[in-house]
Amino acid sequence: MTIEEFKSHCLQIKPQPVLNCRLWDKGLSGKGYAGVWIDGKMHRGNRVILSLKLRRKIRKGFQALHTCDNRRCVEEKHIYEGTPKNNIDERTKRNRHRSAFGSENGKASHLKNILKPKTIKAIKALYAKDELTYQQIGKKYGLSRSTVCKIILDTHWSVRGTAS
Repeated sequence: MTIEEFKSHCLQIKPQPVLNCRLWDKGLSGKGYAGVWIDGKMHRGNRVILSLKLRRKIRKGFQALHTCDNRRCVEEKHIYEGTPKNNIDERTKRNRHRSAFGSENGKASHLKNILKPKTIKAIKALYAKDELTYQQIGKKYGLSRSTVCKIILDTHWSVRGTAS
């Protein structure tokens, strides 16, 4: 794939309804980032997008950071250049660092701060109607099947006053 083909493909990906992320729909890197082969070399999609956005290489010692915290996201508006310290500060601010205890010890714990109670209620209502599967609901909201499962089972998300 060329850089032009990559950019064109990213623009063709429909933004997800909740966060407006463009989720990479091809291969992923070992750490879950969008992975793309360009000129025979594997690149992280967020770094390629940022370089295109900046019209230069990412500065030495800097990283491609996501405002949305979604490694698969290739939406140019969600990716910015920052330092490792910026990344750690944002991680702490958004409460997406892992704790060794309880339900906070999970990959999806940072989504508590992103998903609104209204969205959680809507997801639970869709499932309660027995019309859609976890996967179908996930596709509608730009979430994984396992994330929808955790919402339905109140593993990571719950809203006071809703039946589980």
